[in-house]
Amino acid sequence: MLPLASLPFPNINPVLIQIGPLAVHWYGIGYIVGILFAWWYAKRLAANQLLWLPAQSRPKPGTSTGSSSTRLKCIWPFTNQ
Repeated sequence: MLPLASLPFPNINPVLIQIGPLAVHWYGIGYIVGILFAWWYAKRLAANQLLWLPAQSRPKPGTSTGSSSTRLKCIWPFTNQ
């Protein structure tokens, strides 16, 4: 008799479909669904205009907003001055 706190492991075949030597596993379907969902969600976020800065406040390519040494001093106080 099993104790009440334990559940028996289900006997599920890990192979969803097998055609000759090619076998499709359940976890493979999970990977594919996850990758497709992430791709769809990223496309949806990229199309949302509320997440992007207006054209006037975007920095121009090749320019920086501050020197890297200034940012390093803010992060690490023991840099050489």
